[in-house]
Amino acid sequence: MLCKQIGKIIRSISQQKKIKLSLNSLVPRVSLDYILAGLKNCQDLVSELDLGENGLEDEDLFKICDRLQMGVQISRLKLKQNNFEDPDPLIALIA
Repeated sequence: MLCKQIGKIIRSISQQKKIKLSLNSLVPRVSLDYILAGLKNCQDLVSELDLGENGLEDEDLFKICDRLQMGVQISRLKLKQNNFEDPDPLIALIA
């Protein structure tokens, strides 16, 4: 599944079109920083980001929202079935 996503990214780069990046159940908490750094460098490439079912916690939600506030433009963010207790970073993002 991860190789499929990487292949999609490579094809998208060569075609200069946006992709829907689904990392559902694929991103351990320790790898989230790499994904977010990649978004910073490829902010015009990803239109949708699915980080559902990755066991992410409030600290991770803060990092995600912080990255999105720094100019990464995505049309849809999916975060279902993670371990978030504090929705304040998301509320601040859409406010």
